[in-house]
Amino acid sequence: MPIRLPWSIDVALTAVVFYGVGYSLRGKNMSFPRNKSGKFILLFCLLLVSIIFCFLNGQSDMNSNKYNNIVFFYITAFAGIFFYLMISKMLRKSVLLDYVGRNTIIILGLSGVSLFILRGIFYLTFNQFPDVSNISIEMGIILSCFQILFLVPVMYMINIHCPFILGREFRKTKKGGQC
Repeated sequence: MPIRLPWSIDVALTAVVFYGVGYSLRGKNMSFPRNKSGKFILLFCLLLVSIIFCFLNGQSDMNSNKYNNIVFFYITAFAGIFFYLMISKMLRKSVLLDYVGRNTIIILGLSGVSLFILRGIFYLTFNQFPDVSNISIEMGIILSCFQILFLVPVMYMINIHCPFILGREFRKTKKGGQC
């Protein structure tokens, strides 16, 4: 579309497919092959499909609402999602990754704000703005970790005092009241 709709509604219509599929699959036990060779064959196939359709489709950018072939876009995305889902099922349980996963919506919603604030802190400390458009993978990971750490108090406040923002109910206290 030549114009951007308010609040990125055009982008949200594409993204809601991922949210809908995730919601419909939540609580379902995804069964993957039990033997190692079956797992690795499926992993390899998912990775291969993701890479092939990624190259066939070309560059996609949800922020700019640029998808090229939307079917290829979704095939690439879901193959990649299921690839990483299998990887995560193969890993041991991690309290840290579990916490980040449960708070992904907060992180996604506030990542721009946290980046803005962290850039301001960087400016106040070093008297120059960091160029975040052209950084290495290592610096990107470090910056992402700082953003998540910066959002931990916000995640805590939302989860305890405003869980309705996330579509959750208040937790019951031992006395039966609400937090």
